[in-house]
Amino acid sequence: MPDPLYRQRYRALKLVIEEMDRRRDGVIPSQVAELWEVFEDDVDLVGALQMRWYTRLSGRIDFEQSRGHDRDQAVVSAWRLTHAEMPGVRMALDRLLESPTCPQMGLMLAKAQRNEHIMVALWPVLPGFTTTAPQRSAPTSSAPPATSRTSQTFNASIQ
Repeated sequence: MPDPLYRQRYRALKLVIEEMDRRRDGVIPSQVAELWEVFEDDVDLVGALQMRWYTRLSGRIDFEQSRGHDRDQAVVSAWRLTHAEMPGVRMALDRLLESPTCPQMGLMLAKAQRNEHIMVALWPVLPGFTTTAPQRSAPTSSAPPATSRTSQTFNASIQ
């Protein structure tokens, strides 16, 4: 029985990421075994790379917070650690954001970057984004929640 497509995609993506992180040249290797049998095109592949980065970053933020870091420090530490784990991926995503291979890729990466900025900006101020403290009920006033240095920095960068 052949492997399901998701396993083939996982293996191909893993090989691509390993090669990118080894080379660190910002170029996505296209000669990986089974790559184009499991990904429709470069937009599909870059979307999977972006999702892997985003998922790793969000998981790392949660982990850093569970280790006792304050919310701002958890975000900063998580980004640095994720970058250290996936330097080739981050380099390629940044390069493609600046010079996408097609309009569809440029739009997809711009949306992904915006979503990442929102996640990073809101993580420190939304109680639902933490695992270290029980969630409190929402305040009864209509005042906006207090913001942290991290959210102010990232909010300014996405406006």
